Amino acid sequence: MNTTAPQLWTIDQAGSFLNVCRSHVYKLMKMDPAFPKPLRLGASIRFKPGDFDRYLSEKSS
Repeated sequence: MNTTAPQLWTIDQAGSFLNVCRSHVYKLMKMDPAFPKPLRLGASIRFKPGDFDRYLSEKSS
């Protein structure tokens, strides 16, 4: 049985991966329909890291 939870990224981690600031991540969430959908955990926002690989490959093609 696998007991490790999948890792989720914060806004800051997503911004680091994309090489943009935190406020730009919020702007992308609002303005870009292809941007990965966030997971809301209470007041926290998290992202699945794999969604960003797909997002970047779609943007580059």
